[in-house]
Amino acid sequence: VPLAQPCEAPQLVERLREAVESYRFHAIEGLQLTVSVGLTAHSLYQTAPEELLRRANAALVRAKQHGRNRVRQYLSGMLDEASRHEAIERRLVGAFERGEFHLDFQPQWSLKALDRPCGAEALLRWRAPDQQTVGPDVFVPILEQSGLMVEVGRWIIDQALDTLASNRQRLPTNFFVSINN
Repeated sequence: VPLAQPCEAPQLVERLREAVESYRFHAIEGLQLTVSVGLTAHSLYQTAPEELLRRANAALVRAKQHGRNRVRQYLSGMLDEASRHEAIERRLVGAFERGEFHLDFQPQWSLKALDRPCGAEALLRWRAPDQQTVGPDVFVPILEQSGLMVEVGRWIIDQALDTLASNRQRLPTNFFVSINN
């Protein structure tokens, strides 16, 4: 959008957000739209349109990572982060079907009996084909954003219960497995 001053962009975005969010759907009671925006500014003829779109998309990814219904201005370095995010997202596609996810079980201890664990927490881990470790703090939000977390969550529950059942005779009575999903 051509603006007289780049500082007018946030004000324009806020007016647009308010207009969208104030719209009420008569057919669907309670439905409300929200808007996430990636914002970048430039001086005329200094930046190619394709580059502006890449920057705006990088800012949009950042806005969505911080909880939707947000506006984020492009800052230097966001393109690198957005590229990394997109690369991880591409690698995640099919990772579930390829069997790249596994569970690690972190023991839980009772202060009353430190001789044996009383339970375990099931932790999702991803072993990528290139053996690069990607932490759950990075890939879980991407799974959630892509809608894959529901399927992976079911798999986590199934795997944790199967592991518990197959080891039941070796485990203490009342041993539990907790799942954060």
